[in-house]
Amino acid sequence: MAHCVARGVKRKRPVRGIFAAFLILVSGHALAREGIQISENPAHAWRSPLATQSLLLAVEKSQDRWITVGERGHILYRQGDGPWQQATAPTRALLTGLSFPNARHGWAVGHDAIILATSDGGRIWRKMHQAIDEQRPLLDVHFQNNNTGFAIGAYGYLLRTEDGGASWHSHSVNPDHDFHLNAIATIPAGLCKSVSENSGSSRGGSPIAVP
Repeated sequence: MAHCVARGVKRKRPVRGIFAAFLILVSGHALAREGIQISENPAHAWRSPLATQSLLLAVEKSQDRWITVGERGHILYRQGDGPWQQATAPTRALLTGLSFPNARHGWAVGHDAIILATSDGGRIWRKMHQAIDEQRPLLDVHFQNNNTGFAIGAYGYLLRTEDGGASWHSHSVNPDHDFHLNAIATIPAGLCKSVSENSGSSRGGSPIAVP
Protein backbone atom coordinates (compact mmCIF):
# COMPACT_ATOMS: atom_id res chain seq x y z
CA MET A 1 0.00 0.00 0.00
CA ALA A 2 1.29 3.45 -0.85
CA HIS A 3 1.61 6.08 1.83
CA CYS A 4 2.03 9.83 1.64
CA VAL A 5 4.91 11.94 2.81
CA ALA A 6 4.49 15.67 3.32
CA ARG A 7 7.41 18.02 3.73
CA GLY A 8 7.22 21.40 5.35
CA VAL A 9 9.07 24.22 7.03
CA LYS A 10 8.03 26.40 9.93
CA ARG A 11 8.15 29.96 8.68
CA LYS A 12 6.09 33.11 8.73
CA ARG A 13 5.25 32.93 5.05
CA PRO A 14 5.11 30.11 2.47
CA VAL A 15 8.28 29.51 0.50
CA ARG A 16 8.20 28.86 -3.23
CA GLY A 17 11.50 27.00 -3.30
CA ILE A 18 14.35 26.42 -5.70
CA PHE A 19 12.14 24.43 -8.08
CA ALA A 20 10.34 27.64 -9.02
CA ALA A 21 13.60 29.19 -10.21
CA PHE A 22 14.28 26.09 -12.29
CA LEU A 23 10.93 26.48 -14.01
CA ILE A 24 11.62 30.14 -14.76
CA LEU A 25 14.84 29.21 -16.52
CA VAL A 26 13.45 26.23 -18.40
CA SER A 27 9.72 26.67 -18.97
CA GLY A 28 9.69 30.46 -18.92
CA HIS A 29 12.45 30.72 -21.50
CA ALA A 30 10.78 28.19 -23.77
CA LEU A 31 7.43 29.95 -23.55
CA ALA A 32 8.89 33.34 -24.36
CA ARG A 33 10.76 31.90 -27.32
CA GLU A 34 7.96 29.86 -28.84
CA GLY A 35 4.98 32.01 -27.91
CA ILE A 36 1.57 30.92 -26.64
CA GLN A 37 -1.62 30.51 -28.59
CA ILE A 38 -4.23 32.87 -27.11
CA SER A 39 -7.89 32.58 -28.09
CA GLU A 40 -9.81 35.70 -29.16
CA ASN A 41 -13.07 34.16 -27.92
CA PRO A 42 -14.60 36.38 -25.18
CA ALA A 43 -15.73 33.21 -23.39
CA HIS A 44 -12.06 32.57 -22.67
CA ALA A 45 -11.50 35.86 -20.85
CA TRP A 46 -9.44 34.10 -18.20
CA ARG A 47 -6.68 33.55 -20.74
CA SER A 48 -4.29 36.41 -20.13
CA PRO A 49 -1.71 37.45 -22.76
CA LEU A 50 0.73 38.07 -19.88
CA ALA A 51 1.39 34.34 -19.52
CA THR A 52 4.76 34.58 -21.31
CA GLN A 53 5.98 36.80 -18.45
CA SER A 54 4.55 34.77 -15.57
CA LEU A 55 6.36 32.93 -12.82
CA LEU A 56 5.69 29.18 -13.20
CA LEU A 57 5.79 27.18 -9.98
CA ALA A 58 4.81 23.58 -10.78
CA VAL A 59 4.95 21.26 -13.76
CA GLU A 60 3.50 17.79 -14.38
CA LYS A 61 3.94 15.31 -17.23
CA SER A 62 0.93 13.19 -18.14
CA GLN A 63 1.85 10.71 -20.87
CA ASP A 64 3.04 12.93 -23.77
CA ARG A 65 1.54 16.16 -22.41
CA TRP A 66 3.21 18.74 -20.17
CA ILE A 67 1.13 20.98 -17.89
CA THR A 68 2.50 23.89 -15.86
CA VAL A 69 0.90 26.43 -13.50
CA GLY A 70 1.93 29.70 -11.90
CA GLU A 71 0.96 33.24 -11.02
CA ARG A 72 -2.28 34.99 -12.06
CA GLY A 73 -3.99 31.62 -12.42
CA HIS A 74 -2.03 30.80 -15.55
CA ILE A 75 -2.17 27.18 -16.70
CA LEU A 76 -0.26 26.17 -19.81
CA TYR A 77 -0.09 22.83 -21.60
CA ARG A 78 1.92 21.34 -24.42
CA GLN A 79 1.21 18.20 -26.43
CA GLY A 80 4.39 16.43 -27.47
CA ASP A 81 6.62 18.85 -29.38
CA GLY A 82 3.73 21.18 -30.22
CA PRO A 83 3.38 24.81 -29.11
CA TRP A 84 2.48 25.83 -25.59
CA GLN A 85 -1.19 26.72 -25.23
CA GLN A 86 -2.98 28.52 -22.42
CA ALA A 87 -5.81 26.71 -20.65
CA THR A 88 -9.13 28.12 -19.51
CA ALA A 89 -9.10 28.52 -15.71
CA PRO A 90 -11.64 30.32 -13.45
CA THR A 91 -9.14 32.03 -11.14
CA ARG A 92 -6.35 34.58 -11.01
CA ALA A 93 -4.88 33.24 -7.79
CA LEU A 94 -1.27 32.09 -7.64
CA LEU A 95 -1.20 28.36 -8.47
CA THR A 96 1.47 26.27 -6.76
CA GLY A 97 0.83 22.54 -7.20
CA LEU A 98 -0.36 19.94 -9.72
CA SER A 99 -1.35 16.27 -9.70
CA PHE A 100 -2.42 14.03 -12.59
CA PRO A 101 -3.19 10.42 -11.62
CA ASN A 102 -3.95 9.68 -15.28
CA ALA A 103 -3.90 11.37 -18.67
CA ARG A 104 -7.30 13.09 -18.43
CA HIS A 105 -7.93 13.90 -14.77
CA GLY A 106 -5.87 16.46 -12.91
CA TRP A 107 -6.01 18.90 -10.00
CA ALA A 108 -4.24 22.19 -9.28
CA VAL A 109 -4.00 24.13 -6.00
CA GLY A 110 -2.84 27.55 -4.93
CA HIS A 111 -3.41 30.67 -2.87
CA ASP A 112 -6.88 31.50 -1.51
CA ALA A 113 -7.08 27.73 -0.83
CA ILE A 114 -8.10 27.34 -4.47
CA ILE A 115 -8.50 23.84 -5.89
CA LEU A 116 -9.15 23.37 -9.61
CA ALA A 117 -9.94 20.19 -11.55
CA THR A 118 -9.77 19.14 -15.18
CA SER A 119 -11.21 16.11 -16.93
CA ASP A 120 -9.83 16.76 -20.42
CA GLY A 121 -6.11 16.61 -19.80
CA GLY A 122 -5.66 20.24 -18.76
CA ARG A 123 -7.44 22.30 -21.42
CA ILE A 124 -10.41 23.46 -19.34
CA TRP A 125 -10.48 23.75 -15.56
CA ARG A 126 -13.32 24.18 -13.06
CA LYS A 127 -13.26 25.43 -9.48
CA MET A 128 -13.78 22.75 -6.80
CA HIS A 129 -12.83 24.60 -3.61
CA GLN A 130 -11.90 28.07 -2.38
CA ALA A 131 -11.57 29.62 1.10
CA ILE A 132 -10.23 33.17 0.79
CA ASP A 133 -11.13 34.15 4.36
CA GLU A 134 -8.96 31.42 5.87
CA GLN A 135 -5.81 33.10 4.48
CA ARG A 136 -3.97 29.80 4.25
CA PRO A 137 -2.60 29.06 0.79
CA LEU A 138 -2.39 25.54 -0.55
CA LEU A 139 1.10 24.61 -1.74
CA ASP A 140 0.85 21.09 -3.17
CA VAL A 141 -1.65 18.38 -4.10
CA HIS A 142 -1.48 14.64 -4.65
CA PHE A 143 -4.15 12.26 -5.96
CA GLN A 144 -3.71 8.52 -5.56
CA ASN A 145 -6.51 7.86 -8.07
CA ASN A 146 -9.55 9.65 -9.50
CA ASN A 147 -11.24 9.79 -6.09
CA THR A 148 -8.71 9.99 -3.26
CA GLY A 149 -6.57 13.09 -2.96
CA PHE A 150 -4.74 15.33 -0.48
CA ALA A 151 -4.04 19.06 -0.61
CA ILE A 152 -1.54 20.64 1.79
CA GLY A 153 -0.40 24.15 2.58
CA ALA A 154 0.60 26.81 5.07
CA TYR A 155 0.13 26.53 8.84
CA GLY A 156 -0.46 22.77 8.78
CA TYR A 157 -3.30 23.03 6.27
CA LEU A 158 -4.36 19.55 5.16
CA LEU A 159 -7.46 18.71 3.12
CA ARG A 160 -8.62 15.30 1.96
CA THR A 161 -11.22 14.17 -0.56
CA GLU A 162 -12.67 10.75 -1.32
CA ASP A 163 -15.03 11.84 -4.11
CA GLY A 164 -12.73 13.34 -6.70
CA GLY A 165 -12.72 16.80 -5.15
CA ALA A 166 -16.47 17.36 -4.93
CA SER A 167 -16.07 17.75 -1.16
CA TRP A 168 -12.99 18.38 0.97
CA HIS A 169 -12.48 17.70 4.68
CA SER A 170 -9.89 19.37 6.89
CA HIS A 171 -7.51 17.29 9.03
CA SER A 172 -5.23 18.43 11.82
CA VAL A 173 -1.56 17.62 11.35
CA ASN A 174 -0.11 18.95 14.60
CA PRO A 175 -2.24 21.45 16.53
CA ASP A 176 0.76 22.51 18.65
CA HIS A 177 2.75 23.84 15.68
CA ASP A 178 2.07 25.86 12.55
CA PHE A 179 4.36 24.04 10.14
CA HIS A 180 4.04 24.96 6.50
CA LEU A 181 3.55 21.77 4.46
CA ASN A 182 5.30 22.45 1.17
CA ALA A 183 5.30 19.15 -0.70
CA ILE A 184 3.56 15.78 -0.68
CA ALA A 185 4.59 12.54 -2.36
CA THR A 186 3.93 8.79 -2.38
CA ILE A 187 6.35 6.25 -0.91
CA PRO A 188 6.14 2.43 -1.04
CA ALA A 189 5.64 2.10 2.71
CA GLY A 190 5.83 4.15 5.88
CA LEU A 191 4.09 7.03 7.62
CA CYS A 192 3.16 10.51 6.55
CA LYS A 193 5.77 12.87 7.96
CA SER A 194 6.34 16.58 8.19
CA VAL A 195 9.82 18.07 8.07
CA SER A 196 10.44 21.40 9.77
CA GLU A 197 13.23 23.92 10.04
CA ASN A 198 13.91 26.13 13.01
CA SER A 199 15.17 29.42 11.57
CA GLY A 200 17.25 27.43 9.12
CA SER A 201 19.56 26.06 11.84
CA SER A 202 18.01 22.65 12.40
CA ARG A 203 15.68 20.20 10.73
CA GLY A 204 13.37 17.66 12.30
CA GLY A 205 10.54 15.34 11.43
CA SER A 206 7.30 14.21 13.01
CA PRO A 207 4.63 11.79 11.83
CA ILE A 208 1.43 13.07 10.26
CA ALA A 209 -1.65 11.02 11.05
CA VAL A 210 -3.87 10.91 7.96
CA PRO A 211 -7.02 8.83 8.57
